[in-house]
Amino acid sequence: MGELDHPNVVPVDRLTKQGHRRLEVAQLPEGRGEDPQTREFGRPSAVFEPERQLLVVNTHMPMWVQLARRTRADQGNQQGTPYTMSRAPLVAPSGLPCNQPPWGLLTAVDLGTGAVAWEVSLGRMRGLDQVAEADRWGSINFGGPIVTAGGLVFIAAATDEKLRGYDIETGRELWQAALPGGGQATPMTYTAGGRQYLLIAAGGHSSLGTTLGDHVVAYALPH
Repeated sequence: MGELDHPNVVPVDRLTKQGHRRLEVAQLPEGRGEDPQTREFGRPSAVFEPERQLLVVNTHMPMWVQLARRTRADQGNQQGTPYTMSRAPLVAPSGLPCNQPPWGLLTAVDLGTGAVAWEVSLGRMRGLDQVAEADRWGSINFGGPIVTAGGLVFIAAATDEKLRGYDIETGRELWQAALPGGGQATPMTYTAGGRQYLLIAAGGHSSLGTTLGDHVVAYALPH
């Protein structure tokens, strides 16, 4: 991966490079070692729209993943192994990502040609109200998109706690709504009584610092 190049929006984040040098990619030893570390990238979610042959996918920033001997019950249970797993975004002291923006993208790929049909930034990082360019940088995101038969793409995922709707043909944002908690989940859609509804669990994500809760929010789509 090489050394990360942080944009230095916040001066203290220049320390990020020093911290990054301490992360090493390591293979899991056979019965040896107490604290191996490795890193993962992306792990995006995707939705396929068959009529247009478009794959819509959100991508995000590097994460660090830590494997440790099974001594803590609050870490991820990897059944059948002697290790537990914890994972968090690779961020600087300010909470901003350690890599250059964009930090979150929503991309449509034409599977017939392999070309990118469109690509837009997804969300906005909190704490950058005075930085006009931050609208183009996107946000750390965790969760996936869905697409309706009418050609609408819906996704939350970003840390700004909003649910958004996009035109699948162009990627233009058509709608957004503030959620009562972090929308780090994939929405779903269903019909009832002749109406179509959009639903999302807005429970937040502790590792991303979004608002935690137990909200389930539904919206009625226009006729």
